[in-house]
Parts: sequence; structure tokens; C-alpha cells
Amino acid sequence: MVKVLNFSYVFKYPFDSVIHAYFRKYTSGYEKNVEKIWIVEEKKDVERNVDYIKRKGKCANIVPWSLQMFFSEPAIYFEEEIWFNRKEKKMTMYSRNVSFTELATLEEKSVYKVSNEDNRW
Repeated sequence: MVKVLNFSYVFKYPFDSVIHAYFRKYTSGYEKNVEKIWIVEEKKDVERNVDYIKRKGKCANIVPWSLQMFFSEPAIYFEEEIWFNRKEKKMTMYSRNVSFTELATLEEKSVYKVSNEDNRW
């Protein structure tokens, strides 16, 4: 079974503030289930002005007890890839689980860019 969810949200803050908040969301201490984030790869394409970052993360396993027989590992690992174009003010992020892929795959693709409604956001 495949379930796809699409939604759009306008953060009414300057682009740089939104990007800064994104990169701090796991390391700020507010997300208690994320135990560790580390950079696996980082590249800068100077000609296209695109930064590429690949990160991995470790989360506490907070799967409900009724599903623990399937997801019994103490931690859940994920991976995310980020393409950040500073000139166009656009960041594309793709994340997916690395743990339990034989049972389920969760993927997220997010695009952060300046709003078409108001270029201040």
C-alpha cells in the first residue's frame, strides 16, 4: 500500500530565517527523540551555486508497544539529502528511513523557496 500526502505551507518569515531554523531543528534540543545528526557528505558546486549535504540521523524508537515485535531495535536511523541554491533561494530536501526498510519505507520531499505571494517570505 502506498499513501502519498501533498501539502503546501507558507512560512511568513524571511527565507534565510526559515533555512536557519531548518538546520537547527534537530540540534536545538527541542526535538527530544532525535539523538544524533552527522554529515556524511558535503559538496559545493560553485558554477551552479548549489550546496549538497547528505546527513544521517539517529532517533529514539518511539514505536507503540503493540508494534515493538516488528520494530524492536532501540533506535531508528534516517538519511536526508539537501540541495541548497543560495542564488535562487531554494532548498530541496529528501529524507527517508534507513531502518526497517524491509517492513516500511517512509520518504519526505520538501521544497523551501521564497513565496510567490510575497517575496519577503
